[in-house]
Amino acid sequence: MDKRITVASDTKVYLATSKLLDEILDIIPNLPRDYKYSFGAKMQELVIGCLLGIQRAYMVSQDKDLLLRTVPRIREVLATLKLTLHPKKFYLQHYTKGVSFTGSIVKPGRVYVEGRTLNNFMAAVLKLNRATCLEQIYKGVDSVNSYLGLLKHCNEYASRRRILGKLNRKVFKYCYIRGHFEVLCIKNRYKRRNIILQKIRDGTFYDFAI
Repeated sequence: MDKRITVASDTKVYLATSKLLDEILDIIPNLPRDYKYSFGAKMQELVIGCLLGIQRAYMVSQDKDLLLRTVPRIREVLATLKLTLHPKKFYLQHYTKGVSFTGSIVKPGRVYVEGRTLNNFMAAVLKLNRATCLEQIYKGVDSVNSYLGLLKHCNEYASRRRILGKLNRKVFKYCYIRGHFEVLCIKNRYKRRNIILQKIRDGTFYDFAI
């Protein structure tokens, strides 16, 4: 067997897709007759196509002209999905330089976020530092956590630690960092629910305003 195909079959995405195919093959025999040879067959076809696509992705060619000749075919396939390749944002480069995908740079064995995302994360942290009321704290924490959720799935521990290190002391009166710089949490006494419950216990709920 081609070594590149063996490598493809060992990847998480291939194994997960293969498991999905196994589950579909188990389900199809139990489908109603009307769906078995239409919906069931279509699902099987799509997943097998995904497996073949993953294998082809590892069949890297060194022939640039050959790769360029495949572009029209790629555009045809994408057109069936109502997708297009941007005519001015298509280029070929060595795979070790990484592939830009949904705000991240995918490289062999690791994934980083793009510089623009890190800059936006830093801006969210600095905006939280300027918060002057609880409502702004809530919104700022939500914004920071949205970026942490993205960075947590990338090899960006150092970036998370460096940027969260820019938070000032005032913010830590209301928040704390949980885990390995993974989540910014509101302290219990400042959570909306707990403040409302305390106001109810004190009999001042109708005077409550943030």
